[in-house]
Amino acid sequence: MTNIAQINNTQVSIIKFKSIPVLTTEQLAELYGTESKNIQQNHTRNKGRFIEGKHFFKIVGQELKDFVTSLKIVANSPAISNKVRSLILWTERGAARHAKMLDTDQAWDVFEQLEDYYFHHKEILAKTHKSERTPLHEAHALLVTKTKHLNVSDAWKL
Repeated sequence: MTNIAQINNTQVSIIKFKSIPVLTTEQLAELYGTESKNIQQNHTRNKGRFIEGKHFFKIVGQELKDFVTSLKIVANSPAISNKVRSLILWTERGAARHAKMLDTDQAWDVFEQLEDYYFHHKEILAKTHKSERTPLHEAHALLVTKTKHLNVSDAWKL
């Protein structure tokens, strides 16, 4: 499985912190079509609505240095200055809160893509070749024909 997600026709490397997909403030702002300062202000003005470890991670010190070093080997990863003293990384829940606060069509559309292709990294069916999907379709057809009590949509769910 690749570590790249296609969000709004842009390839975004999936970065992880403690095995959790996260986005930097700059990435979130760029994807949502806003400025980084708006994300920062939303966070500051709504401190009580954001829980560290659930909605975001704030990393500093050696942990930050190690994280920045690990990003240097990832293609298309966000550029983070060596001079930065702290970094906020947004989880899926934090990204959702920002989409809600921004309340723009772009933020909501992008968040939906982030849910599907970044945080949960579903494979994009449209990007596969028909020959790759043929075994799946054949298995589905066999399941429907051999099982009398199962309808077509239920078979796809299986």
